[in-house]
Amino acid sequence: MGVQELAKERSESMDKLSNKARTPRGPIQVPSRLLMGPGPTNAHPRILAAQCLPLLGHMHPPFIHIMDEIKEGLQYMFQTESPYTLMISGTGHAGMEAAVANLLEPGEKIIVGVNGIWGERVADLAERYQGDVIQLKAVPGSTFSIQQLKAAVEQHKPAILFLVQGESSTGTHQALGGGLGEACTAAGTLLVVDTVSKAHVPCRMRQWHISAHSCACGQQHIAEVLQPLETFCQVFQLHM
Repeated sequence: MGVQELAKERSESMDKLSNKARTPRGPIQVPSRLLMGPGPTNAHPRILAAQCLPLLGHMHPPFIHIMDEIKEGLQYMFQTESPYTLMISGTGHAGMEAAVANLLEPGEKIIVGVNGIWGERVADLAERYQGDVIQLKAVPGSTFSIQQLKAAVEQHKPAILFLVQGESSTGTHQALGGGLGEACTAAGTLLVVDTVSKAHVPCRMRQWHISAHSCACGQQHIAEVLQPLETFCQVFQLHM
């Protein structure tokens, strides 16, 4: 049955196709640029070559094997043996939202270190998820001392302390060691860290007792890592 006969049978009118919105012919033109910002960045030739490989179905055994290899690499990168190491296809914001959406219950307290736009974004995000947001503010370009963070955790006893390890809007690096994770553990607080722009800086999840973090791994893909714990939380099975 032809198109006209099918349209007549279904009582649908089908006008002639319009070419007004037709896409240009020929291959897409992408100029070469030296990207110097925190992201996206220029990809290594090995990465570009890998993107030219044949497609696989997401349930095919070879694809699952590749994902397992990526998971092992991430576990090494962040010095963790957590089985809850996974990839999220999305922007850095997707990783942050995944952490907040799954770990913060409505009405729970969350302290957010705000010293740039990413801390501000997390604070706004947590409010939209109906969290009781406590903004710990610092002058843009500065960071928080470990003593300052410990005091805030001791005072408020929040469900989550959210910090940005690399605040790319101001170019600062937030320290995470010094017993901060242990202080969060003692207070029953999850230490959640945004490491999206700090993949080149060490992040010792287990050593620093970090509960969860998101990190950029490639142009637009996010790794979410959760640490397991048997006694802290049966629902999320997280470790601090």
